[in-house]
Amino acid sequence: MLRPCFKCVVVLVALWLVVAPPARGAEPASPADVRRTLDEARHLLDDGKPAKAKALLASACVELAALTELDRVPSGVRPLLDACARLKDDLDLEGLDVAGIEVPQAKASRP
Repeated sequence: MLRPCFKCVVVLVALWLVVAPPARGAEPASPADVRRTLDEARHLLDDGKPAKAKALLASACVELAALTELDRVPSGVRPLLDACARLKDDLDLEGLDVAGIEVPQAKASRP
């Protein structure tokens, strides 16, 4: 009988939680959640799995877009926007079509 390893189950559940669309009315992801998603995408890219990294980047961009639309943008969002842009550039260099992924722009800060 085949039994999935614990690590595989954890990775699959984590990917499902990241890629699954949020329920309506749900709170947006935290910057820490987005950071974990981007770190996982970077790890996948480094492991030679750019298509999976692209999917996680798209998910992170959607989560960041929700964060940038809040009345009060949480601290730490700007570095995440920069990290998304860098990852998108790296995926483009790998030859993936990332034209459909839009990295959100930060709101101008108030004086």
